[in-house]
Amino acid sequence: MTEINPGAIIRVVTTPGFTTAAGVLTDPTTVTLRWRAAGGPETVWVFLTDVEVAKDSEGVFHADIQTTVPGDYSGRWEGTGAVTAVSEWSFTVTTNYPGAEAPWTGTYADLATFRQYLRTNAVTNESDIPDSVLEALALEAAARAIDRSCGRSFNTAAATVSSRYFMPDWLSGTNGYLGRFVCNVDDFADPTGLVVNFDASGNGTYTNTLTTYRPGPANNPSRGLPYDRLIFDIGSYIWVRGEEPLQVQALWGWAATPATIINANLLQAARYIRRRDAAFGVTESPTATQQTRLLAALDPDVELMLFTYRRQLVG
Repeated sequence: MTEINPGAIIRVVTTPGFTTAAGVLTDPTTVTLRWRAAGGPETVWVFLTDVEVAKDSEGVFHADIQTTVPGDYSGRWEGTGAVTAVSEWSFTVTTNYPGAEAPWTGTYADLATFRQYLRTNAVTNESDIPDSVLEALALEAAARAIDRSCGRSFNTAAATVSSRYFMPDWLSGTNGYLGRFVCNVDDFADPTGLVVNFDASGNGTYTNTLTTYRPGPANNPSRGLPYDRLIFDIGSYIWVRGEEPLQVQALWGWAATPATIINANLLQAARYIRRRDAAFGVTESPTATQQTRLLAALDPDVELMLFTYRRQLVG
């Protein structure tokens, strides 16, 4: 599959086109495009009925897909009548592309898994329970609540190094030990390609490369956690000028989204879906003799899941 940036418009074409048994390009009597986005409901477009399907030449048709939610997009061209043929395609929409404003985008569970979690995946006719849009919104909202609670995102690492900008902190030494600079940075699991440049003039020009540092905490990889800071050697000084004196180039993100975070995304999103059935945040108790107000907080089980994943800043 080819990775596509969110918001892109992708053109899918009947390549090389509909042909007869003799290999001659010929228009089928009916041309249909069926496709799904991220496990959502099936969309069906028919040539001459839906304007989204256009003809390029004899036997060749195209349609433009507006990508919205992250996930796997797949579909198939179907020709019937004068020519009977099927052509399948797929691509992936990801939020982990170089230059993306991390970390607050994307979900940690896909829509298909969430519908299975809610037991709505068995619905064959989307018009019976047309909730997939609301379910996608709930997944996104739950993911952002998890990010805010933990002070970090859990997106997997991009395939290409990109730059982000940070302010280092000075940690004073104790008991006769010298202090050092430490810089809190976004999560990165793989130090491959890690480069730190310094803006000595304060004008946004990062021309001085620093090498006297190491990624930390050193024990994080053995705990299933990424690095989230740079620890500079004692005696390595940075003259701080401006608000973002360090440019850090890295493969930002986690090696893999933890299974606990995926489960937390599902559970919290399920709570948001059920919230619409509790008017003004009030629901009946199991005994139906009193009412209970739903607190504006994460689900208690989600809180427990997130405990070890909350970001600990230094400085």
